[in-house]
Amino acid sequence: MRGIVLAGIGETWRDRLDTLDAICDLHGKFGHIQEVIVQNFRAKPAIPMANAPEPNEADVCRTVAEARRRLQSEVAVQAQLDRGLTSAA
Repeated sequence: MRGIVLAGIGETWRDRLDTLDAICDLHGKFGHIQEVIVQNFRAKPAIPMANAPEPNEADVCRTVAEARRRLQSEVAVQAQLDRGLTSAA
């Protein structure tokens, strides 16, 4: 099973830590978390959060570092940074 932390959707740093702790607790109880992905939110036109501020790479990296610190060693942690790349038309 995979856990995902989507950074930058209006949550606080404490919210992110609570999410990581919840994932850690679930893994401790059931042993089923294989991977946690930390992904940054990107504002896109025509969505309710189109004008929301986006987290910077340093903020996402800080979240990844905290995930690695809190989660058991058998749980892989990776970052997926959406840098707003678009395909050529």
